[in-house]
Amino acid sequence: MKKLFLFAVLMLSLASCKTLTERFDSFVTEVETNYETYSDVDWKAIEQKYAEFENEYISQYDKLNEEEKAFFKKRMGAFDAVLTKVSIKNAAKGVERFFKDAGDYVEGLIEGFVSSSDSTVVSE
Repeated sequence: MKKLFLFAVLMLSLASCKTLTERFDSFVTEVETNYETYSDVDWKAIEQKYAEFENEYISQYDKLNEEEKAFFKKRMGAFDAVLTKVSIKNAAKGVERFFKDAGDYVEGLIEGFVSSSDSTVVSE
């Protein structure tokens, strides 16, 4: 949470003197550098900040030159790449947990059948 606060202070201080593309580039660079350290709370704040940048981009679209538009779109792609990496890592962790838990479940199921002293036979 402390990182999030420092990140917010940094973004506010940079916002006053930089262009939209410069601020967005700084934001994406920060995310690219530190994405592995962010908590779920941090990601919610980051996604909100990204949405704000996206809205600002849309509102200023006609004022931006083609180079700025292309740069902004490229950095949007870079941000989406980070989100994809995080999603893949989270999915891999989930699959790993599933197979670990499934293995424990199957082991318990087998032990339950093997150790059962119940010799009841179902008659037809």
